[in-house]
Amino acid sequence: MSGELIARVPADHAYAEARRQLTVCNACRYCEGYCPVFPAMTHHRTFSDETLTYMANLCHQCTACYHACQYKPPHALAINLPPALNAVRHATYTEFVWPRGCAPLFMHPARLTAVCVALFTALLAAALAITAPSGTLVNAHTGPGAFYAVLPHAAMAGLAGALVLAGLICVIASATRYARGCGIRGSHLTQVRHWRRALRAVATLEHLNGGQGQGCPDQDDRHRHARRYCHQATLWGFVLCAAATATATVYELWLGQLSPFAYSSPPVVLGTLGGVALSVGCSGLLWLKRRRHPEAFSTHQDALNTTLSVQLLAIALSGLALLAARETAAMPALLVLHLGWVYGFFVTLPFGKMMHAVYRTLALLRAAAADS
Repeated sequence: MSGELIARVPADHAYAEARRQLTVCNACRYCEGYCPVFPAMTHHRTFSDETLTYMANLCHQCTACYHACQYKPPHALAINLPPALNAVRHATYTEFVWPRGCAPLFMHPARLTAVCVALFTALLAAALAITAPSGTLVNAHTGPGAFYAVLPHAAMAGLAGALVLAGLICVIASATRYARGCGIRGSHLTQVRHWRRALRAVATLEHLNGGQGQGCPDQDDRHRHARRYCHQATLWGFVLCAAATATATVYELWLGQLSPFAYSSPPVVLGTLGGVALSVGCSGLLWLKRRRHPEAFSTHQDALNTTLSVQLLAIALSGLALLAARETAAMPALLVLHLGWVYGFFVTLPFGKMMHAVYRTLALLRAAAADS
């Protein structure tokens, strides 16, 4: 069964198909050392919905099992595990989302992102046109507080804070529901060694090594480490950008310094490194889509993946452009554009592919507990 067909079936059929395929895999076990899915599989004789919810989020979509499988299509057993688990993973996003009525938002991620970015960009542009003094849009602004000469600090920071808080509430509520749904117990959450092992796997992306350190296979069955490197650049670029934002907050609230800061300051250095890493990582991931095997991916996940990559790439590039042109007359327009993408990201965060980072970390935590 192809990835596209699996992605289109209802959630109950997705669970049934993943259950069928894992039953065959559990009898074969040829791919036992490839990723955390297969060691976890060996702990079960049957696969409940709870177990499938857990195992689907262990899958890192390296596709090594697809390329190695002797039962993949056109064999009669038609084993194609990556998109089968992808379909279940997509079902977990919609099943555990909070607020519960927001599940349909996962179906059209590009449309949701476009609407949010356009809305916030338009609102910011309108606020600037109405409240800013004459000439703000065409004049250069320099020195500390230059950004706030375009948009008031209280409005800019207040809106960002409200959106971040609302997003975190939704993420935490969804993660809590997922933890219950995939069988995570209180003992899993209280053991430091389990967290250490899970977070090391997240930080190093060790499970994108193709199973035996050779890298992920692509369409021509060649193994490369490019996908892991691009994911690492994206992950650490995001972390550096978050660190830059946190450092800038400390500078403004506790040290009394207003942005834009000096080029050599920690917020600017961290933000620049993060923006470059995000740009490289997201561009690479979008390019690597052309080299993958189309049968090993599902369409719903493809839309989520592409939307997140484009979203993070737009944030990175607009931020770097704002940094480069912050002392020119282009700064006001670039500031509005950058904030439009950032605010749009905050709103869509609980309803897009970023949730896979939360769910996968929890799944890796359970796997660490099971192996201890």
